[in-house]
Amino acid sequence: MSQSASTETLQEVFLALLNAGLWQAAPDESRFPLTEEQWNEIFFVSVKQTVEGIVYDGICRLSPSNQPPEQLMIGWGQRVAQMEATYHQHLLVLNYLLARFEAAGIQPILQKGLYIASCYPVPQHRVLGDIDLFFRTPEESRKADETVEQWGMHVTGNNGENAYSLNGVVVEHHPRLFESHDLFRRKKLSAWMAEQTQAEGATRQLLVAQTPVCVLSPTLDLLLYATHSLKHLLNEGIGFRQLCDWAMYLNANREIIDGTALKSVFSMFAMEGWANLTCTFATKYLNLPAEKLPYPFEAEKYPPRRLLDEVWMSGNFGQMDERNQQRPSDTMGGKAFTAKRMFRNSFIFFRYAPGEAFWKPLELVGRRLIGK
Repeated sequence: MSQSASTETLQEVFLALLNAGLWQAAPDESRFPLTEEQWNEIFFVSVKQTVEGIVYDGICRLSPSNQPPEQLMIGWGQRVAQMEATYHQHLLVLNYLLARFEAAGIQPILQKGLYIASCYPVPQHRVLGDIDLFFRTPEESRKADETVEQWGMHVTGNNGENAYSLNGVVVEHHPRLFESHDLFRRKKLSAWMAEQTQAEGATRQLLVAQTPVCVLSPTLDLLLYATHSLKHLLNEGIGFRQLCDWAMYLNANREIIDGTALKSVFSMFAMEGWANLTCTFATKYLNLPAEKLPYPFEAEKYPPRRLLDEVWMSGNFGQMDERNQQRPSDTMGGKAFTAKRMFRNSFIFFRYAPGEAFWKPLELVGRRLIGK
C-alpha cells in the first residue's frame, strides 16, 4: 500500500471514529478490524489533534471484535478518566472564581473551554486548556487582576492579557475579544468591538453543568472562534478540536443564531471566506447537517481539502507537527523557519481572510525577527 493510500485510509478510519463520538452514532466498520500498528497510529493522531476523548467514545461504539487491543484500550480509558478529572477540577475553579468575583462586584464572561465543551454530547471528553474570562472594559479587567492579587495569587502577563494558576488550572483574563491586524481598519474595528461588547444583547446567561454563567451572544462568540482559529492556523497551526468546536457550537445554537447579522459581521471583518471554509469543512468531514449552517452560501467555492491537509499535518497548535523536526537549532535559523511557515500558510489561506492573512504574519514575524 502506498504512503498516500495509507494516509487516506488512516484519515477515513479516524473520521469514522471521530464522527461516531461527536454524534453518538454507530461508526462505519467497513475498514475494521485494524492491526495493532494501525491502532497505535489512530491513538497518535487522536492525541495530536486533541480529540482523544471523542474518538474514544466512537471506539466504544464499535463491535467488541473491532475494538483496539486490551492494553491500548485500558491505557486510552485511563487517559480519558484523567480528562474527566480535569473537567471537574475546572468546574470547581470556575465556581470558586464566579462566587469571589460576584462578591467583589465583577462579572466575568466565560469564553470557550467549559462553555464550548457543554455543546458536546459528553462535555468532559472535550480536552480543556485554560479558563478564559473576558471583561467588558480594560478597567474591569484591571480590577479583576488586582482582586486576584489581593487573594494572594501572582498574576503575570502583558498588554492586559494576564494569567495565573489556581489549584493547577490556568486562568486567563482578557480585556478585549481580539485585536485586528489589518492596519487600515484596526482602529475602526476596535471601536466597533468596544461598542458591541457594551451593547444590550452582547451577553446571555445559561447553565454550564448546573453552573450559571455569563457568555457572549452567538454573533460575538462565532466572531471570536473564527478569528481565534485563524490566528493559530496562520501561526503554529490548529487541530481537529478547533473545527469540532465550530461544528458543535453551530449544532447546539443554530436556533438562536441570527444568520443575516452574523454574515454582515464576518464581512465587516473580512472573515466571511474563512467562516464559510470552516463551515464546508464541518459539513464534509464532521457530518454537520447542512441545515445547521448559519446562512446560505455557495459551498463549492470553499473546497476544504487543503484545510484538511494542513490540519492533519499541524495538529493542535503545531505541537506535534512533524515538519517542525526540520527547524534549525540556532536562533536566527529558527526564526527564519517560523517566518517561512507563517508566510506559506498566509499564501494558502489568503483568499479566505485577506486582511488578517496579510497583516498578521508581517506583524508577528517582524516582532520575532527583532526579538520582541
